[in-house]
Amino acid sequence: MASTFAANAYKLQPVLEELFNSQYFYDAAAGVSDDNFGGIVKSPLDLMMGTLQLFTIPLPDPITSAPRFYEKTNGLLKSLYDMGLNLYEPSM
Repeated sequence: MASTFAANAYKLQPVLEELFNSQYFYDAAAGVSDDNFGGIVKSPLDLMMGTLQLFTIPLPDPITSAPRFYEKTNGLLKSLYDMGLNLYEPSM
């Protein structure tokens, strides 16, 4: 797939087409006998909170450093919005 990527001027579409049309993409399904097959797609919130926990990134204390806390959380909310999740405003 790397050669496909380079041969097509680094465009993703040909690589994804090759991946989804390859037998390797579907091979894992053949011998599956449990419900643990397949990928789990995380929501932007799960992704962000997991990253903060993984790298142990602390948030400022909301009591002693309220301005810094709100500045940081506002940045996180903006990042979530940029990823397509408008927190507390679910789409219908």
